[in-house]
Amino acid sequence: MDLFSGVMYAIRLGQLNSFSQERGWEFYHILRDYSLEQRYPHFSCLRRGKDRFAYNIMSGQYEGYALTAFDYHYHIESRRKRPRHSTQPGFSVDLGHGFRFSVADPPEVKHYEFSSVILETDLPLRSLSIRPSNAFMRGVSDFIGTSGVQFELTEFNDQFHVDAPETSWAFDVLPQKTLEFLLCCPRFSLQMEDGLIIVYRDNLFSPEEFISALDLMVGMLQRLPDYLLRELQEQ
Repeated sequence: MDLFSGVMYAIRLGQLNSFSQERGWEFYHILRDYSLEQRYPHFSCLRRGKDRFAYNIMSGQYEGYALTAFDYHYHIESRRKRPRHSTQPGFSVDLGHGFRFSVADPPEVKHYEFSSVILETDLPLRSLSIRPSNAFMRGVSDFIGTSGVQFELTEFNDQFHVDAPETSWAFDVLPQKTLEFLLCCPRFSLQMEDGLIIVYRDNLFSPEEFISALDLMVGMLQRLPDYLLRELQEQ
């Protein structure tokens, strides 16, 4: 970690520590927690790349729900681009007698960070994912035949991509009033699985964005239809 990165990390650590204390949450100054992907194995965003770990971890209660909020790191390795006229990666040395010692270029490593919040519910929520979409992403999805669940609200279909193994479950969880609510919310990606909800973006949240993510999840739960709540509570 260079000096600038170290200073920025210290500033963020202080911000999130104060933010969590103001809300009565616990703040865990753990540099690298590698356990989250084992604790939450269903969430695909926690299984990207290599060297995956959480840090700046907060836990507490929000509107009666238990939460875990954190920053997350992973890296992706790729082959380095060679000059156009180069035929050998890395370098090689002729040792004579038909032997050659070769060393390949080390992979190019790109580091990524994002923030996330996980909300624990007492409901047996099933698999569902929602992510913001755009015209290009919709075109790709249509081309490969993965356009997702389509709703009667065209504006929602234009701005979000929804996947669910059970289409009926998506329609139950996302009635018209919830679709309209999501259109008014800041954009996040969301995954629901096994009674848990995770919300994230591909960048770090500001303290205020952690609250926006929580409000989105709580707002969805508050808009679950009565018939669905009764059914889930009986399971």
